Formats: sequence, structure tokens, C-alpha cells
Amino acid sequence: MKKNTKRIFSLLVVLAVLFSLASCGSPNQGGSDATEASGNFVMGTGGVAGTWYPLGGVMCGAMTAGKLNVTVQASGGGVENVRTVLSGDRDLGMAGGDIAYYGYAGTSDFEGEDGSSLRVLARFSPMQSHLVARANSGINSIADLKGKAVGCGAVGSGDELAIRGFLGTVGLTYDDIDEYLISVAEQATAFKDRKLDVMYLAASAPTSGVLHAASQAECKLVPIAGSEREAILNEFPFFHATVIPKTAYTFLKEDAETVGLDTLLLCTTDLSDEVAYAMLQNLFDNVESVRAAHGSMADFTIESACEGEFAVPLHPGAIKFYQDKGVL
Repeated sequence: MKKNTKRIFSLLVVLAVLFSLASCGSPNQGGSDATEASGNFVMGTGGVAGTWYPLGGVMCGAMTAGKLNVTVQASGGGVENVRTVLSGDRDLGMAGGDIAYYGYAGTSDFEGEDGSSLRVLARFSPMQSHLVARANSGINSIADLKGKAVGCGAVGSGDELAIRGFLGTVGLTYDDIDEYLISVAEQATAFKDRKLDVMYLAASAPTSGVLHAASQAECKLVPIAGSEREAILNEFPFFHATVIPKTAYTFLKEDAETVGLDTLLLCTTDLSDEVAYAMLQNLFDNVESVRAAHGSMADFTIESACEGEFAVPLHPGAIKFYQDKGVL
């Protein structure tokens, strides 16, 4: 991770805002009638034991109407999704704000890659970082991961990139731990079999991977708090302080301090304005099913989907949609 991440992030936010403002005056290439859009499209999500895959299935169902068909695919996570969207192998993909930022800026694991065509359709489903350990493990901080067997997420996942960065803020690298680059489902199995001391994943609580692990062993969430959290927030500005509520998991006795970030639904400039508009129109025409899909979506609205700053520009079709709805 580069030390000037925060400065680059701030610059990209400014550029993204300027780009979006410039796009506001551009004509919609395909019109705004959602019923005219057609085609078959694919959305990359995450592993089957996470939150994104089942949520993505509901979102794809909501966006499918008339001649517009959107299909969900499981994937290795955010890094893979950004790459496959940029390559054209997928039309849509979910990614955390950190991975979207790296992909668009061509930094971190995307060093030297051209992500300038990446665009945002919507913001949704805030995620929380989960560090899951056994209740009697004696692991109480990120620094305590030294010498431990840690599930770091699948290769090509946002989880793997995030935990690597977290370790760096306390002076650790993979040389200091026994890292397992495996999916959440594989982590849960390895945790049950005592091959792992700790699982790491970022997901909207509650998530099935943690629930599965907790059904096999007495668990706790290792807090990301105090100076460790402050270091993460200073180094990686797309994260924010948050908590995992005690109501999320039965083994929690109090809210667990951690860091979180938003999920972004991404595409590229290759997606026509007409199709982007239609996807969002269909999504919000069927928003009740999306809100019911997971607790993290309960407050999902047209306003929340486009509020705040983006380090990746909104798609022109999305800009027109949100403007037509009076929220942008």
C-alpha cells in the first residue's frame, strides 16, 4: 500500500465530482425509457457462503424485466469483479469502496492497469470487517495475529487485499503469519477443523460464513479499535469506524468495534446509458424484495444509493436516473 493513498483518494474524489458534473449536461445516448432496454448481462458477486452472492441474486432478479435479463455469478470477490468488469468478461460487479478506488486509480494490486472506464451505478450494503477467533484463543488485536494461522480470503478478493493492509499498519506481513488464501466457506471448514486460528472477512452482518463457524465452535469477534483502528482510518480513507451490533450474532455480548466500508455496484462506460438507467429503474421498482434480502439493505433507498462522495465517477445513465428522481 502506498503512503500517499489518502492524498490520491482526495484528488480522485475531486476528479470524480468534476466528471459527474460534466456528464450531467450530456444527452442520454439511449433515452430514459426502461422498457426499451434489452440484452443479457452478468453480475459478479462473491463466494456462495458470503453476503454478496445471495444478495446479488435478488438484485439481479429485481433488475430483470421485459427484454432485460441480469444473471448472478459467484466469484472470488471484489478484485476479480473489478478485473472482469474492466475486461468485459462481466457487465456488472460488486466491490468494496477500497477495491473500486484501487481499480480506478491503477494502484495497489492494480498497479499499471487502466481502470479509467470504471463507473458506479449505486452504493449499497455497508460491510463490516470481521476477525473471528475462538473464544479462548487469547487473540484480542490485529497485532496478536503474529504467528497465527489466519484465513485471509481467496486470491482475487477484497478481503485478501484488506487484511494485508491491516497487517501492515501494525508492522506485520505475511512472513509473520501463516496465511491461508481461501474462500469464506473454506475458512469456516478449516476453522472448524482447527487448521485456522482466525478468519477474516468483510461482509454485512450477519453473514453465513460467521454463522457457520459459530455453529461449530465457541467464537468471538476480535475488536478493531483504539490505535489500530485509527491507523487503518488514517492510511485507508475509504474505511470508516463502525460496529457489528450484538444482535447480529448470538455469541456477542456487546457491540464489536471494527471498521467498515460501502459496497459499490460497478460497470464500465461500455454499458449504454439506456441499459444503466433501465437497470436502476427496475431495481427500485422492485426495491422491497431487495430490502428484504438482507438486514444491511433495510434502509436502501434511491437517496442512499447516490449520496456522498465517490472516488469512481457515476455512470452517465445513473446520473440521469438519479437526476430524474430528484435526488442528485
